[in-house]
Amino acid sequence: MSYVLFLDDVRHPRGMNGWYVEDSHVVRKTDGSFHVPAFHGYRINFYEVMSSSPLNWVIVRNYEEFVKVVEADGIPEVVCFDHDLCEEHYVDGFQGEAKTEGYREKTGYDCAKFLAQKIRDELPNECAVEIVLHSMNPAGRKNMAAAFLELNQEN
Repeated sequence: MSYVLFLDDVRHPRGMNGWYVEDSHVVRKTDGSFHVPAFHGYRINFYEVMSSSPLNWVIVRNYEEFVKVVEADGIPEVVCFDHDLCEEHYVDGFQGEAKTEGYREKTGYDCAKFLAQKIRDELPNECAVEIVLHSMNPAGRKNMAAAFLELNQEN
């Protein structure tokens, strides 16, 4: 099933008009490698993208929902990631280094690691997935991008 998976604890893509994404667009090319495009920052009007996309958009709010959808529907064509998925993540998320463990609730980074493992196991070289990291947490964005970029070292 071709679909867009949108992970965010609060926001809806229709409310994210003119969203500025900085250094956070990771694309998997058809040769199996991930890369970060050379541009640094661009605006996404999620409402326009959502309205014009022929793909079904699935919105999930936490790790459990994310895993459930991916397990049921397979690897999405596009995934939009937020990092901070509950109140406890906001405490230190903007203080430079995002914690990667020690939370009661899982973060977008945990979702990114899960999806990267799924891609590694099921579609190591043929999967063309577009990853959009729309989190406002710069350290979280960096960690999530790294989860996918590390797959390049294995290919």
